[in-house]
Amino acid sequence: MISFVIIGEMIRRKGFIINSIAASAFILLCINPNNLFEIGFLLSYAAVMGIVVLQRPIYNMLYVKNKLLDKAWQITAVALSAQIATIPFTLFYFHQFTTYFWLSNLFMTPISFIVVISGMILLLVSWIPYLNTLVGYLVWGAVYVMNWVVAKIESIPYSIVKGLYVNDFEFAVLLVALLLLMLTFMLRKRRLFIAMLAALLVVMASVAIRLYGSDEQKWMTAFSLRNHTAIDFVRGGEHVLLADSTLMADESTVDYSLKGAWSKRHLSHHPQVFGLDEDYANQYVCKKSNLVSFDGKLLALWDGQQLNDSLSYRLPVDYLLVSGKQKPDVQAVVNGYDAKMLLIDGSVPRYLAEKWVSQAETLHLPYYNVGEGAMEIGF
Repeated sequence: MISFVIIGEMIRRKGFIINSIAASAFILLCINPNNLFEIGFLLSYAAVMGIVVLQRPIYNMLYVKNKLLDKAWQITAVALSAQIATIPFTLFYFHQFTTYFWLSNLFMTPISFIVVISGMILLLVSWIPYLNTLVGYLVWGAVYVMNWVVAKIESIPYSIVKGLYVNDFEFAVLLVALLLLMLTFMLRKRRLFIAMLAALLVVMASVAIRLYGSDEQKWMTAFSLRNHTAIDFVRGGEHVLLADSTLMADESTVDYSLKGAWSKRHLSHHPQVFGLDEDYANQYVCKKSNLVSFDGKLLALWDGQQLNDSLSYRLPVDYLLVSGKQKPDVQAVVNGYDAKMLLIDGSVPRYLAEKWVSQAETLHLPYYNVGEGAMEIGF
């Protein structure tokens, strides 16, 4: 983006800066059209467009006489404009909002300037002994301070608001609202601002409808997690999680694979958790041994053992879940359980999952391989 702007000035063809930014995006998309689906690409161009269009109007809203405070306000205006332009993307892709972006920018702008300049100097003097080491330490120190500042600001209470979710429709309307806001400042037409407010009202109504509907939801979700077992039982705004003992200690997997789904359902990110080997009971879920009852449905957890020979019938269950590295034996499952569907957990290695599938097809037993995608069952 900056290359197009600088080249335009060098050849004395300084034009509309948005055209230069659009031209750079066009070239990148010609080289790799998949950039259009990269969140980094979208955030970068959205932030720059926000700064170009919104920074000056925001800055002009407040006059500060003191030069130092005016500089701080100028930096804050840049942060505000970039944040406004990227809000739809951070809500849609990350389900969160950072509240202290304005504070971090006050420190990050000068520090990042030092990092960039010192990095360029390091490239120039990289062939000079001792001097390259000295500059290298300067770069390292600046990056260390930058990371330290970010960590400190992030540690402030309520620095990140999590659990925010917008669906595809709401995301599209937010993008329309953002476009209308930019056009309002560019064309200075009040009707566009009113249209922007109407778009935001549509988003608020859609969110309210979803929140109202979440009180009646009943779901059982088997998540697709490599090497882990996780089944979520949801009733209204409450839920409990059946999980193996190692999953909840794996914070990155929980953040990436589970919390997004919980945000979508307007659920707490801190549910009650019970293990595969634990008994558990609340108002709507009961687990005893390897059987789990939820809203009139019965889930059996296959432990590799057949039922006691003294039983003269097969135990009827709605779903039977196999997990881990147990040797596939669908015939033993059929002999012990009258299951309506076999669930192959994501913790089952692929080569074993293929064997489970092959045997289930041979015995005409309905199945679902959770390893290929999470399974949601509504009640």
